[in-house]
Amino acid sequence: MPIQRNIRRNSDLKFVMIHHSEHFEPIRGKDINAALVQEGFFGVPFDIIINIDGKIDLSPRWVRAANPTQYVENAPLYSVFTYPLHDISDACPNQQMNYQALHILVLGNFDTNLPSIAQINTLEKLMTLVRNNVPSITDVLFHGDVVGISCPGALFQNAVRKDRLRNILLPNVRDDVIFEPRGNIIPVLVLVDNIQPDVNLSWNNIATQAHVTVAYYNIYRINQTLNGSITLIGTSTGTTFADTNVVSDFTYTYYVTAVLDTGFESQLSNPVTTTVSGVGSTTALEFDTAGTSGDIARTAAYLSAGAGNTYSYTIEMWLKVNALPTTNVGRVLTLASNFGFVSDTSGQGLSFTFPNNSIAASGISTGATFVVGQTHHWAFVFEIIASTSYWLTVYKDGVVFKARTQKVISSSVVGPLAVELGRSSAAISGQVNNTMALVYDEVRVWNTIRTQSEIQALMNQTLSLPQTNLVGCWGFDNHVGNSITDVSVSGQTMTNTGGLFVGGLF
Repeated sequence: MPIQRNIRRNSDLKFVMIHHSEHFEPIRGKDINAALVQEGFFGVPFDIIINIDGKIDLSPRWVRAANPTQYVENAPLYSVFTYPLHDISDACPNQQMNYQALHILVLGNFDTNLPSIAQINTLEKLMTLVRNNVPSITDVLFHGDVVGISCPGALFQNAVRKDRLRNILLPNVRDDVIFEPRGNIIPVLVLVDNIQPDVNLSWNNIATQAHVTVAYYNIYRINQTLNGSITLIGTSTGTTFADTNVVSDFTYTYYVTAVLDTGFESQLSNPVTTTVSGVGSTTALEFDTAGTSGDIARTAAYLSAGAGNTYSYTIEMWLKVNALPTTNVGRVLTLASNFGFVSDTSGQGLSFTFPNNSIAASGISTGATFVVGQTHHWAFVFEIIASTSYWLTVYKDGVVFKARTQKVISSSVVGPLAVELGRSSAAISGQVNNTMALVYDEVRVWNTIRTQSEIQALMNQTLSLPQTNLVGCWGFDNHVGNSITDVSVSGQTMTNTGGLFVGGLF
């Protein structure tokens, strides 16, 4: 039996209802129609489909389709409303909306993604056509207004607010002069830079181009790394904005809108997506294997290490290994010639020794660690517990390399202690002058346990100051001669003897 369909006149339409396609996001209207027909449905239960590129498809609900399973692909906008519509169920049966509403399907899952600028432009043009051709339509509805669901999605409702569409449809704003400059007042957003500690944005001055008065601009952001939603993060009366609430290596997407003195807010600008980069280092400190025991960079004593106390430190640095030591042991970092990090396992491993310089007696070894020619960021977290034991955790490039490991000890060290890079004046198992050929950069000492996320957030950048719990920081970029400034609150200058200043490691 042939399908019986009623014909709707344009004058029967009272509302425009907007939907999104959710799981049909990556395909076109014709694909949705074909899939539904194959499943035994009449076809797409919507009147107009707006594809990702902004082009429209007219569904089989239009009488002009000779075959009820066909539709008009990429129909010109002027063809809309030329023909009457069939009354077909399933778009929204509530409150007779199948009969009373013109149903527009915008392709995309707007619970997780934003509509494209092309889709927004087409939707507003359709509202103008509705206003000029179907005066019986008096309001715009989202599907969720009637059914109580999120359709057309939370991100769609942030990007295309209902009041904008209503302003086009309602009689008191039908003067075309008001909407003539609409397409010209969308800001064009540009990324200036994405270097910590902020992301700098700029855009064109809309007022000089569209002959309107701009009250201010809204700046929106999505934290892509955290799968966040679009959020208003600030306003600007000028044409620049600095987002200072960013994290290195996180990815963000930005939009800008212009708010006129009439209160009208433009569409979202083009998106700008960027991954924040840390401020890179320009200078590092290199030691080779040819020098004497005096080849060292050293501070005055200042780190606290009280006998019988419980305390913790995190030491971070960038290291490049140019050559392994000629014997099994070589210095990496030493605290006051008493304890620190030394190489073992034929120079390829790393031990933390506390407090008597004996790897066998008090050290935790990481096993094979160093590879000649490679550069990595290392973070060493050690916790001294009442001078009876300590724990060591090692991170390589922000990833756990040596899980938290305990070592029971029986002796203690009383501070304050100095920080030494390169060689040391003290012996390790009787071997005084052995060292590795190392390049050091951005050496930091924190008097607390740093978490993995904290290490990852700052490892690829020089620091903006001050930083809580930072008690030593030598980046070498600001050295004057052989004096290396400590930019932490401790202010302990490191003196270089025998090291060579070279290009930064990150």
